[in-house]
Amino acid sequence: MKIGFHKSTLLALVVASAACAALKDSINTLTRYEQAQGFKLLFDSTANSYRNNFVNYAQNGTTTTTLNAGWTMDTTFTDPDRPGVFFRSIKTTAAITDNRTKSMFKDIDLRMEYRNNGNEGIVYRFDLSQGNNWGTGIEFGIDDNLNQRGWITAGAAYEVYAPIPQPYQAFNTGKWNTLRLVIKADSVEHWLNGIRVVAFKYWSQSFRDSVAKSKWATSARFCQTANNNKTYIPLGYWGFQADHGGAWQIRKLRILHDSDGTPSRVKFGPVDTTTGISGILNEKRRQTGYNIERVSHGLRVSASEGFLRSVDMLDLGGRLMKHVRPAAGIPQWILETNGMRKGMYILRIETSSGIYQGKALVQ
Repeated sequence: MKIGFHKSTLLALVVASAACAALKDSINTLTRYEQAQGFKLLFDSTANSYRNNFVNYAQNGTTTTTLNAGWTMDTTFTDPDRPGVFFRSIKTTAAITDNRTKSMFKDIDLRMEYRNNGNEGIVYRFDLSQGNNWGTGIEFGIDDNLNQRGWITAGAAYEVYAPIPQPYQAFNTGKWNTLRLVIKADSVEHWLNGIRVVAFKYWSQSFRDSVAKSKWATSARFCQTANNNKTYIPLGYWGFQADHGGAWQIRKLRILHDSDGTPSRVKFGPVDTTTGISGILNEKRRQTGYNIERVSHGLRVSASEGFLRSVDMLDLGGRLMKHVRPAAGIPQWILETNGMRKGMYILRIETSSGIYQGKALVQ
């Protein structure tokens, strides 16, 4: 079997792996929650794990072995939010061939963390009939230029839907963004840093109108099984766009899918890993990393250690209802809830010691 990696690249990966063998990668793992849900790691901090899941995109391509040598393993382990934590990532630093998964997928919940300083993306639900993956698929935009037009910025359904405003970590900060792509039947959600930024249904009236205004308006096979039939591709590939250059860095890449006869596991809405009802606020609650307390006009949120960076409140459908970013060094903040609809919300708290999630009840 021939693998499309140069010998020098393979040797470098082997040497790097040997040098780091004594260190444990604590990022590229599945949580107990993810294991219970049925997630699969697509990169487990070994070069082979990524290579075993992806190949170069080629029109009508049948090879399952060739992946551009530019996809390499990075062992620099830099993360300002987790100093001293060891991890590996997959990277590319130049314009190379787009890739695709070896397998086709139906419904998916794809999650990863990334840094990227160029114009790239994840293209999904495509077939191999066209010269490029975006000939039949749509793209989750990854663009580090915050001054770009809205419908091509990070989180966009590229050229079709602009993302809502969201917290975003620029490449020059050294910080990592979390990405989540959920596809179930004809419906799609884009999530960036815990917030749903785009949601649509293939070939709904809104989708038709948006495509008609885009660069894909005259593309006969865009998101379609045959020319101009307005029928979405139910089973397709997905992959990373890399032909525009820039520095991709990818870690914690995992997927949940309903493509093999398994029960319907893919679900929309915020990631909810809370247990029990410890986040319901009838009194003061102490959690790992943060504290929350009900006051007359909202919720008092404070960091157990360090200081607050941001507090977000989302409804159970994933819409951002409140977002505050306190001034640097502030240990607590009052999140005003006056005027909000009563009910349960997801509370997402970022502190200098980490990111935490719980539930809050507005009464």
